[in-house]
This record gives sequence, structure tokens and C-alpha cells, in this order.
Amino acid sequence: AELAEDFVQRMQSQEKPEYIGCGIKKLDETTFIELGDVVGIGAAPSTGKTAFALQWASYLAPKYRVGFFSLETNAAKIEDRLFAGHAKVSLTDLKRRNIDSETWTRVWDATARFCSYQFDFIPAAGMSVTDIISTALARRYQVIFVDYLQLVAGEGRRSRDRYEIVTECSMAFHRAAQQHGILTFLLSQLSRPEKIKGKFMPPDMHSFRESGQIEQDLDVALLMYLEDPDNYR
Repeated sequence: AELAEDFVQRMQSQEKPEYIGCGIKKLDETTFIELGDVVGIGAAPSTGKTAFALQWASYLAPKYRVGFFSLETNAAKIEDRLFAGHAKVSLTDLKRRNIDSETWTRVWDATARFCSYQFDFIPAAGMSVTDIISTALARRYQVIFVDYLQLVAGEGRRSRDRYEIVTECSMAFHRAAQQHGILTFLLSQLSRPEKIKGKFMPPDMHSFRESGQIEQDLDVALLMYLEDPDNYR
């Protein structure tokens, strides 16, 4: 009866719930993401999950306190990707320092905007789930990105296999997200795409690498893939 009463009161409330989007209309209309959820962004290596996660983190940072925990990519590479995206300039030109006056104008405008964001980059190589959650609580992050799950360090004895470690990490992030109301994005490696009768098959929920627990702990699973892995266009 109490559950029914609470449900009816929420449905009759004039205040509409606020869901957390990414700026992509088709996703925002179907995902209904809230603080305390766990969102998986899965892709095979070199497909673009870090770039997508950085775009999403930047989209949220004007409103939420965001921590981006990178276990793989150093700060310089993250900065290059961030500001190439914000300035809408060629990452290749930035890498080669081919920066003309128009590009500099865009870059300066982008950095000025970004300085007002609530965005922290945390070099997280070697960090465990406990380390990441403790840092998130200490800095009062509302949203965290973990890039990526399979690199999070295990805790306790070191002789355990990768399946056990990744399973425990996934479950621990799920518990922490619910307990503390932190929206948690877990980037994850997927298995390499398979060919059936000469045709590449898109990934599914079984494609998360090293543990079947991952798909059980996610509120939303987003799987990125190239329609033709041999054609990056």
C-alpha cells in the first residue's frame, strides 16, 4: 500500500523528473539516466569510447561535478582530445602543431569556456575500486567516468584470475553508485568483432570482456562498433 501511494504521488506531482542526457537526441529519449545509475560504454580497442566519454563528461561538467579517472591515457593526450573537440579543430593539426590564427581563436575560446566547468582529470593507473570511490567521495563528485574497467586494480591477494577481479570490481562500482548516488560510467573493452559468413557481426551484451557480471550490474549498456572494422570512415 505504501509503495502504491508513493507511486501515485510521484505520478501526480507537478515537478517532472530530470534525466541526465548526453546531447544526442535518440539516446536522451530512450535511456532515462539518473544519479546513482551505472552506465557501461563498451567498445573494442581503438573504436572511440574514450573520445565519446570525454564528450559526454564535458557535456555534464557545466552542471555536475565530474571526475574522469583515466587508467590508460595520460593527461596530455586527454587534453588534446578535449580541446580539439571543444574548439572543433583537427586533432591531427594540434598533434603536428599546425595551428593558424583562426585555429588559435577557436582554441582560446574553447579553453575559456572549459575553465568554468566542474571537471577533474585523475591519473588513475594502479588505482582500485576503493581508491576511486574514496577519491570521488572526498571531492564530492556527482558523476565519475572510469576508463576503463578491466584496468582497475584488484584488492587483496594477487593470485586471483582476471575474471574474479573484474567481477568484484563491477559489483563494487554498482554498490557504491547506489549507496552514494554517484552516476558511474564504466568504460569497458569488448571482444573483437566476429565474422559470420564473411560479414562482421555487431556486439551484444555477451561481448563484455573478462566477466559476465558486467552486463548484470549496468542500468544502461551502450555498445559502440564500426559497421566495417576495416573501414574507419
